[in-house]
Amino acid sequence: MTAESTEGAPVPSKTIPLRVEVTGDGLAARLYGRSMEGQNQTTLQRVIVKLLRDEGIKHGIQPQALREAVEKLLKGEDVDGQIVAVGKRPQEGRDASIEVKVSLESVRVGRQTASGHIDFRDKGPLPVVEAGTPLAVLTPEAPGQPGITVRGERIEPPKPHTLKFRKGHGVNIEQDGRVLVAAAQGMVIRRDDDHFEIREVFEVKGDVDFASGHVDFPGVVKVDGAVLSDFKVRCYDLEVGELEPRSQVEVRDNLVVRGGIMGSQVKVGGKVVARFIRDTHISCKGDVVVENEIVQSIIEAEGKVTVTSSVGRVVNSKIFAVRGVTLSEIVSTGKGGSVIQLGVRPEFEQAVYSVRTTLKDMEKETRALAEAVEAQSEELVTTENDLRGLLAALKDPAQQANRENLLGQVNMIKPMRETLKEGVAAGRARLEELDYELERLSDKLIKMEAAMPSGHVWLNVRTAAGATTEIRGPRANLTLTQQEGPFSAREVMLKDKQTGQSKPVIQLGNLRSTA
Repeated sequence: MTAESTEGAPVPSKTIPLRVEVTGDGLAARLYGRSMEGQNQTTLQRVIVKLLRDEGIKHGIQPQALREAVEKLLKGEDVDGQIVAVGKRPQEGRDASIEVKVSLESVRVGRQTASGHIDFRDKGPLPVVEAGTPLAVLTPEAPGQPGITVRGERIEPPKPHTLKFRKGHGVNIEQDGRVLVAAAQGMVIRRDDDHFEIREVFEVKGDVDFASGHVDFPGVVKVDGAVLSDFKVRCYDLEVGELEPRSQVEVRDNLVVRGGIMGSQVKVGGKVVARFIRDTHISCKGDVVVENEIVQSIIEAEGKVTVTSSVGRVVNSKIFAVRGVTLSEIVSTGKGGSVIQLGVRPEFEQAVYSVRTTLKDMEKETRALAEAVEAQSEELVTTENDLRGLLAALKDPAQQANRENLLGQVNMIKPMRETLKEGVAAGRARLEELDYELERLSDKLIKMEAAMPSGHVWLNVRTAAGATTEIRGPRANLTLTQQEGPFSAREVMLKDKQTGQSKPVIQLGNLRSTA
């Protein structure tokens, strides 16, 4: 803005070509321009004050900076971006945090040696706590302080991240939700930032057989021997010697098999580690790490599938791995050749879409509820003002003749006020729940999206893959017509030379150095 007049007399813009600019974030106002030598100090001050007023600047005006600017102008010097008003930045609050007071159970799967073997002995001690042990302490979030622009506009600080302990198995929440305490003896599991559990440990000294029966235990199961044919184990974590043909295992988290998995049905919510897998169907939400071989099996993993040995192989098996496959050799014989499927399956993409849709619905509900609560709050204020007016009138001697009518109105308004108060309280409580649920669901979506591979998903074959091996991506597939290897494969988009259109293909290239 250029000055053209003051409060007193007109000031030609050619005489004092001054302007004030506010920065994009509204946190500073700068003065630009010059004045002819010999101009009156009072006139200059009035011009600058009017410029500030016309720009709506009302906060953080710097008197010393203004004096310095006027002095420069009186000397005939240019003022080039002199800061004459400063806003206040918002101060960030403090995110809620949780301090863990005990050792947590890890994915005790053993250490992989340089030769590719897995040392199942190298797992560290079993972290067990006693009942009554404090497990974690929650420090609640603290709100930030709002800022203000030079125009007096409020700048809201970022909303801090909130946390609340969720009730998990074997834990109690104490001290107004700030301390988590073990309610039983066992291992401490942190399933999420705010979700802890105590897993009791159940040990089977021999096999899971007729002596033990089926095992269904909400904790960690350690089996010295094997799960024999036709027996079932259902638990949170399982460490076992072997899984024999027709055994069935359902593990909520991680499965460690010190020997092999043979002819079993296995469903795992976390990671699977074994020496070998044969004639088995495994559904797994984490990685599958096998030392020697996977033979005539179906492996469905939302993580990676890795055969670690330098001679590790897959034989006539179907491997579905969201994050890729690494091995030494793929063997395909007859009609039952090997199939390697890379990338996200349609079911997972649908789950991500469902979470996104739920988030949008919850955001819509939150906006509608916030408007309803605001309307009820305004109505409550009006009702309470009316009630106060009626009660004041009842005390007025001049209103004694109208007392019965006033009492009737009071008795009618009081229930309305209570209903409104209950509605506002319930609405605000639901808004608080929705805010927390939105935050948790947003965190879940971030994790799901992080589970979807970014960039290329690779098949790494360190030695060779036999003819008839089928390699699939989300949209393309390739069946090898001869033995290939070593190589790395991925799905890419290539332009068709004839049509000029891009289409997905499986591309083989040199083995990656990281394979």
